[in-house]
Amino acid sequence: LLPFLMAWSRVYTGAHWPSDVLASIGIGIVFNSMLILGAERIWRKFLPKYRSEWLQRWPVFLLPSRPTVASVENSRLS
Repeated sequence: LLPFLMAWSRVYTGAHWPSDVLASIGIGIVFNSMLILGAERIWRKFLPKYRSEWLQRWPVFLLPSRPTVASVENSRLS
């Protein structure tokens, strides 16, 4: 909520045009998505080589893995 209030205030006070704010929001979403996906890729690629004990404790960095059909069926049976 806070970023959108800040974006609205920039337009309201006349500091930026609406197109500037919308472009900045889009750039921020794309950049942050790339950052998150890159961090996850590095975590899954390099962690087994250097810190396999961390990988056992934390198999994912930020993004949860999709459940497989077998894991869903096993959880139902338990």
